[in-house]
Amino acid sequence: MAFSCDEVVDVHTHILPGIDDGPATLAGSLALGRYYTRLGITRVICTSHYIPGTAWAASPEIVLQKMAAVQDCFDDNDVAVTLLPGMEIAFHRKLIERLERRELLPLAASARYLVEPTFGDGVDGLLATLEILTARGFGIILAHPERIPTIQEMV
Repeated sequence: MAFSCDEVVDVHTHILPGIDDGPATLAGSLALGRYYTRLGITRVICTSHYIPGTAWAASPEIVLQKMAAVQDCFDDNDVAVTLLPGMEIAFHRKLIERLERRELLPLAASARYLVEPTFGDGVDGLLATLEILTARGFGIILAHPERIPTIQEMV
């Protein structure tokens, strides 16, 4: 059953093909777009993984190119979903530097970034970094905080 709601936005999806653990092909992205349409979701923020030093560290240019290709495919196939840019940025030691140099994509061209914490470490380094970033005007949204052992212990 589909519903119509222009205010529903998926802010965390791996819909771009061949970048990370999302679909391998454009056909897979198209299938996801069709599913969003059936659900009534009309806007999706593409948040491919950005994990420095791995194969999952596509540049903003590649993310934007893939997003444009998927959007063209959606438009050509009457899939009424608008794609917006973003990244799921792995917490790393150069995070502050890369954000200040605008090397990574915020969510939907906003001032908010989706940051995925490390799951095995404590939260002290993460919290110190988040404090610096927020003081400098960066908005941070944590991806999967439920996977952080320290946070799990708090509930």
